[in-house]
Order: sequence, then structure tokens, then C-alpha cells
Amino acid sequence: MARLSRAEIFDPSEIVAVHTMARTNRRCFLLGEDQFTGKNFDHRKRWIEDKLKQLAANFGIDVLAFSCLSNHFHLVLRSRPDVVKTWDDTEVARRWWSLCPQRKIKSEIDGKKNRVPVEPTEWDLNPIRAALAETLEASDYTSVQRRIESLKENVEAINDSNVSNAATIVNRADDFLSPISIDERNYPLAAQPSRSGKRCSDKGFLALADAEYLTILDWIARDTIAGKRGQTPVEAPLVFERLGIDAQEWSRMVKDFGRTFKNVAGKPTSIEQARSLKSGRRFYVSRV
Repeated sequence: MARLSRAEIFDPSEIVAVHTMARTNRRCFLLGEDQFTGKNFDHRKRWIEDKLKQLAANFGIDVLAFSCLSNHFHLVLRSRPDVVKTWDDTEVARRWWSLCPQRKIKSEIDGKKNRVPVEPTEWDLNPIRAALAETLEASDYTSVQRRIESLKENVEAINDSNVSNAATIVNRADDFLSPISIDERNYPLAAQPSRSGKRCSDKGFLALADAEYLTILDWIARDTIAGKRGQTPVEAPLVFERLGIDAQEWSRMVKDFGRTFKNVAGKPTSIEQARSLKSGRRFYVSRV
């Protein structure tokens, strides 16, 4: 039986969150360890993640979560027609050319550089359940692993005093993913397009702090699921203990981050490469 088209499932003019999955042809292990040939294709998972970063920066879709396994991958996406409405013709053209650079070169050769090329108008715990990993941080090629990497980078940078007097961590491992936390009472109804240009928007999707999100995932990963062979060992330390981070101290730092830092924060090498999106200038750095 043929599947319904996406337009029949949800209204394209509405903001909708969906869970999608794609499998390889005949479920062959084209993204991991092939048990028949002995070849390893894990590098293709990196290809998929890199492609996700490019698409997240150019399409009107938020990437909430992803997980790449050996013969399939999962995505949790959120459509953002409200963000798309904020784009003018020039912005649409810029994004189109970013995705199709060869078309851009041809247009410039033809003397049509300024022409608008288009008509303007579950928790992903699969690596643990599949017994490929025992913990969240060891779940390779997943959004939760990228979020944990960013969390650790933030803590290390601040503990080492390698931060500027500045509230956005630059060059985060999860900067192409949608933020987690959203304050539903105080959050503005505006579209809030991304300021970094690395994702569609800066709008969160859960009424949870990052620490609460990871704690809940860690708790779920310890549960035994019928038909699933993997889980995080019950005796394993809690996720923040494994990371060597004090959960209460982390929550306090996140709550007061805006008062502690002004513009950007991060390791000196990362801040050196960062530039203002408006002026293109380097950020002033004062050590703390």
C-alpha cells in the first residue's frame, strides 16, 4: 500500500515535529561494520552528520536529534515555516547558492549574479539498545553525544579560565542542533531565526534544562526493554558523575551565564576565529 504524501499528514504551513527513519538498500551494513566482508564503513556516518550540518544551516528545518547506526539512521526534525517567512528574496538566493555552488558559478559567468534562482514564496537511544554502546557519551554519531561534548567543552573552558568576558560558546560540537530548553511561559512567539547561521532557529523544544534532559536520557537508558539487548548498566555512575561535572554547579552556571558573560565564550583558539555577524570584527577578549 502506497504511503500518504507528507502534505496529507501535516499542514506545511504549521510548525510540526516529526520522527523520520531511513534504511540502506536491503538493510545492508553500508554505514558500519559489514559482518560478511569484514569492511568498516563508519566514515559514512561522518558524511551523514556533515551533510546534516550543511542542511541545518540552509533549510527552514530544526534538527532536534539524530542517530546514525550501521544500516539506518533516525532524525527528529521540526519544520519552521515561521522562520522561512522572515527570509527575503536575497536570503533565499543565498541559501540556494550555498547548497548548489555550481549553479552559483554558472549564474555569475552568465552575468546573472543578482538573479534570484528560485521563485520566492522518542529519545534516540538506539546505539545503547542495539548494544553498540553502554552510555550516552559513548553513543557515536548521535545528537546526545554532540550535546555532551559541548557541555564538557564549556565546563573545561570556564574551569581553565580560557573564556572571554562574553554569552554564546563559539564553535560548539552541537551548534547545528536546535537548543533543548524553552521557557514556555516567557518565550517570545517570534520565529527567532538563528543568529549563528549554523541552524534554522535558536528556539528550544522542551521545558527542560540541558542537565535535566541528559539525566532523563541516562535514566531511560538503564531501563530493560523487552526485545532490546542493550542498556546502560544499573551500577554505572550517573551521567554527570561519569563526566566529572557537579550537576548543581552546572545548573547554577547556566542560570547565571548571561550575567557572567556578555557576547562570546570559549577557548582562545575558538574565539580567535569568531567574528561578529554584523560587523565582521573580532571580539574583544578579557580573561576571567
